Amino acid sequence: MSLCDLYLNSHFDTLVIPGNHDAGSYASGLSFGDRVHILAKGERSKNVFDTEDCRFIGVPFDAIDAQVFHQRSRGLRELIDQDRENILLYHGELLDPSFDRDAFGSEAGRYMPSRVTFFDELGVDNVLAGHFHTSFDVRRVGEKGYFVYPGSPVSITRRAIGRRKVALIELGK
Repeated sequence: MSLCDLYLNSHFDTLVIPGNHDAGSYASGLSFGDRVHILAKGERSKNVFDTEDCRFIGVPFDAIDAQVFHQRSRGLRELIDQDRENILLYHGELLDPSFDRDAFGSEAGRYMPSRVTFFDELGVDNVLAGHFHTSFDVRRVGEKGYFVYPGSPVSITRRAIGRRKVALIELGK
């Protein structure tokens, strides 16, 4: 069974944000079915997916530095829905202390770097992040939210060998 088959036969919604390894993969017009939603660059409205209780805001990979990322991301505040839990899907890296630069993989350069405090300032409740290749990591965002790096879903380097983890978020907790 291919990944496309898995998506086409899904009974649940899947949200995808392109990362640095697959940034061009979703521009070709491939169809993954009605239950797969690609939150890619383009119109801001296409970077939002709403459920009854939650708003997901996608911030896919872009080859920009921290200053440009922060300038562009301030516009995300207009997408915050005060009546829902707001979860940001972010593909970038943290500049916060205690992160080993090698944990992001062997790529040269930085990818949309930020600090956890910036996401708190944006007003999002939780951040689900990609790009951190090794271990699972959770940080606090504000008083009630979390910044979660689940690590790679598969081991792609020797440093990433080991058990994989999944983050489950129960809204409001």
